[in-house]
Amino acid sequence: MGSSGTVKLGDDEELLDTLQEFMDAFPFFMFIVDEEHRVLRANKAIYWQLKQNPESVVGECCHRAFHRSEEPLEGCLLMEAKATNDIVEKNIYDPNNDMHCFSCVYPTAFITSDGKRLFVHTARHTGKDDCDCDK
Repeated sequence: MGSSGTVKLGDDEELLDTLQEFMDAFPFFMFIVDEEHRVLRANKAIYWQLKQNPESVVGECCHRAFHRSEEPLEGCLLMEAKATNDIVEKNIYDPNNDMHCFSCVYPTAFITSDGKRLFVHTARHTGKDDCDCDK
């Protein structure tokens, strides 16, 4: 653990593989992303809902991999969590996937080997009637 309370994850493949097994137990999207939107791991639920292989999105920017966008969506939860260093949970509408979901970003104490903070990002599909967003 670093002096600032952070834990350097580095390239610890064994730890990442353990995290992968943990994440795969969840039936909704879950992925680990760095502060620059780069996906380090994604769970199997992205295949069930978006028909994407989890390994195929590793290294991609999350907005390209999941939202099919060259830029982060307006109101990007990761950008807010990065700025506030706090949990962000919101109902959102993703126009590129025509999907309503409850999306969450959680800051972690982990950093990459090159010093980038890591976040856990989840999204649970909701119906339009369950979403209090504008769409």
